Amino acid sequence: FDGFVTRRWLAPGAMASPQTPVVTIVGKEVAVSLRVEETSIGAIQKGQRVTFTSPALPGQRLDLQVDQISPAGDEKAHTFFVQMRPIDTPPALKPGMSGEVSIANRHEKVVLVPKEAVLYRSGQAILFVVQDGKAQLRKVDGGLIDNKNLEIQNGVQPDDQVVVSGQNLLNEGDLVTVEAPTERRRPPG
Repeated sequence: FDGFVTRRWLAPGAMASPQTPVVTIVGKEVAVSLRVEETSIGAIQKGQRVTFTSPALPGQRLDLQVDQISPAGDEKAHTFFVQMRPIDTPPALKPGMSGEVSIANRHEKVVLVPKEAVLYRSGQAILFVVQDGKAQLRKVDGGLIDNKNLEIQNGVQPDDQVVVSGQNLLNEGDLVTVEAPTERRRPPG
């Protein structure tokens, strides 16, 4: 591949082995990588756009796209490796630059359901809604997640009644009884 030699590890005439690098080559493509804590990894998705700023590029905000998310985390640090690539590679961005990545983790006017309402069957996220007194299975795509709720990107409408209790025992077409929420009353005194 095309690139530049940025470091020579061995002097001419030195003995080389398979474990010893000879040179470090930097390619023309630039990637931004970071480690994300496991409590925040659910808010990041492949293809998501983020913003990058660097003290080396004052006044510039670069748009990046999440390219890879490690399928396994670091067991000791409880972090996941995430790699992003610039959408339009600016000539001023160089390998080795430090910076800050801003990840949007807030969406407005979205459908939220309790996390426990979502089931996973054969790798597909599903949930049940009540329609005409019967359970109807819906395949859904999740989005951002917090400690209580999951954003549903498609498959459910805001006015759908989502089953949040006992859904792991349901099958398509089972009769469902909707219970009114119970009010919490304060004891007298």
